[in-house]
Amino acid sequence: MKKVFALLAAAGGVSGQQGVSTIITQSMFETMCSHRSEGSCEGAFYTYDAFINAANNFPVFGTTGDEQTRRRELAAFFGQIRIAVC
Repeated sequence: MKKVFALLAAAGGVSGQQGVSTIITQSMFETMCSHRSEGSCEGAFYTYDAFINAANNFPVFGTTGDEQTRRRELAAFFGQIRIAVC
């Protein structure tokens, strides 16, 4: 989980934009979820595009508050899914 927080803390966002993809890039997603395609992992179906599409269906997810607040919300989310899907 520390790795997730470190990645999100170091990543730069695009000022003025609020979408989740401005913080979670595809490269970052692939790094954080790199084991999801392994046979023992239940999250093999989970792709970056699926994540962005799902996030867009919940307009306030990762888009409310200042950038630090948004990063913390996304870090908490990824901390939880890493427990559930590798």
